[in-house]
Amino acid sequence: MSRIKNSKLRKKFSRMKTEDIQSILYELDAWEQGERGNKLTWDIIERLSGFSRQSLWAKAEIKNRFEAVKEALRNGIDKNNSNQYRRTLEQRIEHLEKEITQLKQQQNHWLELWARYEYNAKVIGIDTARLEQALPTLNRK
Repeated sequence: MSRIKNSKLRKKFSRMKTEDIQSILYELDAWEQGERGNKLTWDIIERLSGFSRQSLWAKAEIKNRFEAVKEALRNGIDKNNSNQYRRTLEQRIEHLEKEITQLKQQQNHWLELWARYEYNAKVIGIDTARLEQALPTLNRK
C-alpha cells in the first residue's frame, strides 16, 4: 500500500479533535457565505475533512450547522446574517492581539524598571546578587 493510502486510512480512523470540528465549522461558514458555491453535500464535507459521513453526522454541532447551511443555500444566501461564527472568531482574535500588545508593553515597563533598580543599586554599592536572593520564609502560626 502506498504512503498516500496509509495516511488516508490513518486520517479515516483517527478521532475527531476540537481543531478538526472548528475547521469543519469554518468551512461550512464559507459555504454559507457563498465562497464555495451553492451545492453542499455530505460527500463534499467528507472529502474535505477526511472523516466519514457517520463521524461527521455524530457531532451535533457539525450536523446542525450543515443542515442550517443547506437551508440557507436553498433559500438563497443572506450576507447580513451569515457568518456570525467567523465574525466572532475575528473579534476574538482582535481582542487577543490587543491583549498581547498590552502585555508586551507591561513587560517592557517592568524590564526597564528592573534595569533602573539594578543600575541604581550598583551606583550606591549594593551587589545585584544580594538583590536577587530569595525572600526569607515567614513563620506563621
